[in-house]
Amino acid sequence: MYVMEPFISEMEKPSELLINPYRHLHNVQYEILDWGQLLQLTEDCLQIEISQSGCDRINYATRQQAASEEWYNQRTGRIIASKFKQLPQLGATPDAIVHCTCCGKG
Repeated sequence: MYVMEPFISEMEKPSELLINPYRHLHNVQYEILDWGQLLQLTEDCLQIEISQSGCDRINYATRQQAASEEWYNQRTGRIIASKFKQLPQLGATPDAIVHCTCCGKG
């Protein structure tokens, strides 16, 4: 038996393998902040980076989608395609006239 590189000390900790950085962003205390404080907090929170290996692990762990508990965990806090259509739409043209299928001309 022999030890092969990379050594375990150089590998990521198992508890950090599938962390969803967006899951813990909500805090009831944020409701009392003013607009400027919320903007600053947002800028600080959105400095989240996920490594390529982290993306690969999440991809592998969630391939079963709804059959995977991790799939639901990773969806928390994200705007996913099936929910994106529920967000308000802002449209603008040079003449400031907007037309959409749900609201018509306005």
